[in-house]
Amino acid sequence: MDSPTPQSTLVASPTSIATPTSSRLSFGIPRSFSTPTPSSSSSERLFTPFRGIVSGGEGSRALGAASTELAALRDVLNAIDTLPFVKYLASVGVQLLQYVIEMQINNDMFKNLAFRAKDVIVAVARACDGLQSMAAQLESDLRQLTSTMDNILAFATEKVSRGTLKKLWSKSEDVAMVRALDMQLTHAFHIFQIQSDVISRRQQDLMMKQLADLSVSPIPSHVETITDRPLRVQEGIYLIKNAASGNVLEIEDFKPYGHVSTTHVVMVTYSDEPLQTQSWSIQRHANKDFDFTIRSLATGYVLDIVHNWDREGTKVGGHPWQPGAGNEIWSAWGTRRGASGDYCTIRSSGLSTVLDGSCPQNNPKCHELHATHITNAGPSFSQEWQLVPLSSPSSGLASVTHAPDTPDTIHVYPRRRLLLQNVQTGMFATRIEDSDGSNVTLTTSPSSSSSWSILYIDIWRLDRFAIITTSAHPQTLDHWGGSHINVRSLSVFTCLSH
Repeated sequence: MDSPTPQSTLVASPTSIATPTSSRLSFGIPRSFSTPTPSSSSSERLFTPFRGIVSGGEGSRALGAASTELAALRDVLNAIDTLPFVKYLASVGVQLLQYVIEMQINNDMFKNLAFRAKDVIVAVARACDGLQSMAAQLESDLRQLTSTMDNILAFATEKVSRGTLKKLWSKSEDVAMVRALDMQLTHAFHIFQIQSDVISRRQQDLMMKQLADLSVSPIPSHVETITDRPLRVQEGIYLIKNAASGNVLEIEDFKPYGHVSTTHVVMVTYSDEPLQTQSWSIQRHANKDFDFTIRSLATGYVLDIVHNWDREGTKVGGHPWQPGAGNEIWSAWGTRRGASGDYCTIRSSGLSTVLDGSCPQNNPKCHELHATHITNAGPSFSQEWQLVPLSSPSSGLASVTHAPDTPDTIHVYPRRRLLLQNVQTGMFATRIEDSDGSNVTLTTSPSSSSSWSILYIDIWRLDRFAIITTSAHPQTLDHWGGSHINVRSLSVFTCLSH
């Protein structure tokens, strides 16, 4: 029988190769050898690195190594979870190594080809482990590799069936055929690597896009308006931020002595470190759920519609609290939900106007707060506000580390806790238990008994405040009998007379 003509490329499919019937193997194990015992773990399957064996690794130096290579392929073949097309590739590799062992082939070139085929098969088997759901795609990607294995098996079967093996392997055309098959095997493996890299990158890109879609949600526009009812607002200290400009309310830090005067309330740029003049205490009025007073922490003045006017564009300022004045009582009506919090209009309970952050005269130099009416179209953005909480009634003294005094919490109206420290000595005013003499002393370090609050006394034409204890039943700091400092039960007359 004449030897086949050398070919530069072999790309025929498994069905187009003129291969003897005996060389076509099923997905099972050939009958020519018994079933081996599988190895304890698939991770123990040894194979020569593909790059090393292409350049001439240790697997090509000894014929006895074929037995070890054969055992690795049998493990792949006998594994229960091996994909069918991988089993077929393994059976081809087993047959090639069987030829090398049974025929005692010492030609390094053909032996190298068989070993390289084995290494590729084992590498593919490991890569496909656990990917049963992708069997169809993997089989398509490995079509060229499968075709190459068929060509190698057909060549080996035809050569083994010849008579004189010693002469058979020395022919130049056989050497050329082995080289061509070797190149085709290397090319098929590289193609599979490229396909795998592309698929991997595509999957990574898809995963990154999915993660981005999960972590980034669009900011909702005007959604779920709830303008038909007022809201319950938790008593606490807030910044009052305008929805249109992002500016916050700030009161003029000035309180005239001897006469009453309305102070200015203006719009200023929002800051992460707000001033005390930008901090407002929202407190329920007369224990009603929806009526509130909005009081400045800096001056004690409340938001007040000037002159109690109901006309469009009336200014809103700060004024001492006047019991019974409807223009100093407010309610919050929800407008929409935002990404960073809910928005509301702040409406006067005694008048038909709301707070507006823009000047009704469209004067860009005017930054004062006004009261306007809501149109039939609904509130404008400048009439919408966001209450940014700074603290709640349960907030403690942030600058002092001490055990929280649970019962000593002022629920009437949340006040900021302060320390009274002497400038010259650096000592702190601290309450002590002493029924006979002074119950206030000076200590070198603050404790829970060293915290105090400021209470403004809203008496007409007077500007007074009391220093009170931070307890459920507050007491005022008092100059007792002109002899020593003491604390005693809180009363307005005590605050005014001492």
